[in-house]
Amino acid sequence: MNIIENAEKECAVLGSLFQGIVNEMKNSSTLWEDLVSKANKMHIQLKSTIITFSLFLDAFQRIADLATNTKGATRDIGTALTRLILRQKSIEQKLKYFTNSLLESFIQPLNDCIEDWKKSANTLDKDHAKVPKHDSLHNKLNSAVQEVSNYYGMLEEREKQALRSAMIEERSHFCTLFTLLKPVMVRFLRRLISINEDLEVSMASEMSHIEDLVQCLNKHTADPQCLPLASEQVIKDVKGIDYSTIVAFK
Repeated sequence: MNIIENAEKECAVLGSLFQGIVNEMKNSSTLWEDLVSKANKMHIQLKSTIITFSLFLDAFQRIADLATNTKGATRDIGTALTRLILRQKSIEQKLKYFTNSLLESFIQPLNDCIEDWKKSANTLDKDHAKVPKHDSLHNKLNSAVQEVSNYYGMLEEREKQALRSAMIEERSHFCTLFTLLKPVMVRFLRRLISINEDLEVSMASEMSHIEDLVQCLNKHTADPQCLPLASEQVIKDVKGIDYSTIVAFK
């Protein structure tokens, strides 16, 4: 009977961990939607800023043209101002690129993913609900203890597979987030520091730190379908868990 009791406890632990992860994914959908909402607001503000910036540069250019074309002694100033404005227009173009990239490469794809993630979490939950529960197993105890023991072994393996699937699904959400964010962030920063040498020098250290973090995230997100060793160990070590510490997820 100890074998059956232990198997039942192990299945309960796995089921509890699985349900906790699925609940986290379901409850986190509002956070993902909030991120998309805030990114949309930033996109709108950036578009407004670009329009205002462009109008400012046009007005500034008219002043520069006035200085260049005047009969007085301001031609050199006008020429210098025009060169300055051209540099500012370069910033404007990079800002436009970032704004478009933010929408096309990050906001829209992430918004599509959120809907898929909701469906995936519900599917995982429904599939897990089909796993036989311990009540039906207790009914078999009277007739065949060994049969029930084997049945619990099967149930434990199915719980492990369900838990692994939930972990992979949750991890893939954050891997996707980085995959979408990486090109938007890195390309913009590299374009930004190419504007002038002074900015490149001041940003060099920051870019170095960012690139280190990107490499670290590249390593962590290289294979969304592969769990970290620590997570695999949690699944394998379920036999050593203190069952009294497990709190059922609501």
